[in-house]
This record gives sequence, structure tokens and C-alpha cells, in this order.
Amino acid sequence: MIISASYKTDIPAFYGDCFINRLRLGHCRMRNPWGGQLYDVPLDPESVDGFVFWTRNIGPFLHQLDEVRRRGYPFVVQYTITGYPRELERSVQDAPRMMRLARQLADEFGPHAVVWRYDPILSSSLTSREFHLENFSDLARGMEGVTTEVVISYTHFYRKTRRNLDRAAALNGFAWNDEIPQFKRDLTNDLAAIARRHGMRLSVCSQQAFMSGCVQPARCVDAKRLSRVAGCASTRERRATVRAARATSCAILANTTRVPMAAFIAMRSTSEAGLRSGTRRTTQPGRSYSPLKIRESLSAGPARPARGASTAATLWCLFFARHLVDLLACLRPTWLWRSQPWLDAIGDRQ
Repeated sequence: MIISASYKTDIPAFYGDCFINRLRLGHCRMRNPWGGQLYDVPLDPESVDGFVFWTRNIGPFLHQLDEVRRRGYPFVVQYTITGYPRELERSVQDAPRMMRLARQLADEFGPHAVVWRYDPILSSSLTSREFHLENFSDLARGMEGVTTEVVISYTHFYRKTRRNLDRAAALNGFAWNDEIPQFKRDLTNDLAAIARRHGMRLSVCSQQAFMSGCVQPARCVDAKRLSRVAGCASTRERRATVRAARATSCAILANTTRVPMAAFIAMRSTSEAGLRSGTRRTTQPGRSYSPLKIRESLSAGPARPARGASTAATLWCLFFARHLVDLLACLRPTWLWRSQPWLDAIGDRQ
């Protein structure tokens, strides 16, 4: 399986030590946010084909990537660098520093280990079309030779996104808007041309409506890229390549909402002692988990809950059913009693 760590939080920037501790331990625990079930995820080299890290600041994690490589795991870093004004990204490192770190990462692990992300693209009075063209060109010049691919996407205006943008706009005096699809397609083509001039291929993440020409959909969890990082045609590479054909296109991954979801960040709240002493659930071959995100084959069904959770649910159902029958037997409503003679027999046994 390929472990994507993580859509929910920036592990390289904030939880690198926790990640390494769990890697040394050989497994981590994740929680299903819908049902609350706990799952144990193996992290040994035989179970894991590679890691995909997502970050806006790789600096704190650079020295830990050495250990990840020493343990035999190939990895790819999805590195977001946008260079937006502080009114939009007040807590992000400045772009020149992030580009220096990206170049250091590429020098150490190779250009295939880095994917530059220029996303999300937001249209506002601070970030107009002209801003994006000039800003992207400056960043592409700085990232030339660092990576072979740049991934873009346009802002999804969820309710929370709109609320936060409205708050920031009121505080900092700017306006934002959602451009029409044709505007986005034209901008995508212009950005792709700039990327090609600097030796990069531009791809679009999960938004096929804004693709045209030679622009392709992004493969954010890309087993082929991991194979190039590993540099060997091993059994692991062949397994990962097969899985990539099934499950690594962003357009396909976007449809995996039925499988359990859990953040890798759940690791930091579980001690090693707790993992050793508690009842653990181990992932099974052929299962899919999203997101840590853990991906195997989308053709497999979701993992079953831990046995303890399933037994507890069954006992609660039996308890509720028994007391419901007792309640009906005591109340014995006339309309129900007349139409259901069996209820009278239940009452006679009380």
C-alpha cells in the first residue's frame, strides 16, 4: 500500500518526530471519524510501498527523510509554494526560503522526489490573472531543475471557505470572486506554457473541467513516480504500478468516500504503551483506507470495524430490543393489543 500523510494536517512541518517514532514502532493507529473505530496500520517495509508527504514547509522534516530512506521506503513530497500576499497566507514561510528548501530536497533525493503544487488558485483583488501569471513565472524560474511536475487546482468554495474568505476580506480590505470555467481553462493553458519553458509538466488535480490541450490530470499518489525514486524494478515496484493503474488518479481517488477516513495525526494522541497494551486492529490485504490516506485497491470493500466495537453494538441492540418488548407488554395499547395477540401472551409471562 501507499501511505499518503496527510491531507488533514502538515505532518512534515509539525509532527515529524511523531511520524518517525511510529515508523520505528512498525505500526500506527488511526480512528474512523464516522464510527470511532480504531485501526492498526502496519508500517513495515513489507506492507508499505512508499509514502507521499504533503507540506508547506519541509524544513523541519529534512533530516528525518534520511531515516525514511535508510529504512528502505521511497517517498514523494507534494510541496505547496504559492507566494501569495500575507493577507491570504499570513502563517506560511516566504517563497524564496521554501524554494531553497525544495532545491535542497531535490539535491539530496533527486527531482522525482519533489512535486511542486501551486494550489489553490484564488481570484481576488490581490491575486488577479496578471498576478498569477507573473507570480507563477517567478516561482517556476526558481523551481527549474528542482522538479519535473507542477500541480495546480482552483479553489473549492465550500461554506467554510467562503466564511473564512469573507472574514479575511473584511479585515484586510480585499475582494474575492469565483471566475467562470472558461477563465480557468485559459489561465491553465497560460500556466502550462510557462511551466514547459522551465522544464516542467503542468497537471490539474481533480478538476477535469478546467483542463484542455496537453494538460493532463494529476496523479497525486503516483506509484510510477515512487518507482523512479526507488530506482529499481522490484516486486514492490510492480505491485505499486498495478495499484497505480487502479487507484492513483486524483479523479478516481475523489470517489473513495465510502472507505474509512482517518488522519495520521491521530498517532500523536496514542502512546506506544497504549498501542502495546490495547487491542489492535491490523489492516488486511486488499482493503482501502482514506485519508491517512492509505490506499490499496479501490475494488476492495471498506475495512470492517474492530471485533470489540461490533460486539458492543450487537449487545446494545439486544438490550434495547428486550426493554422495548417489556415496555410494550406493560403498556399494552388497545389498538396494538387487539391487532397483535402475541403481545397478550408476552404480557401473561411477566
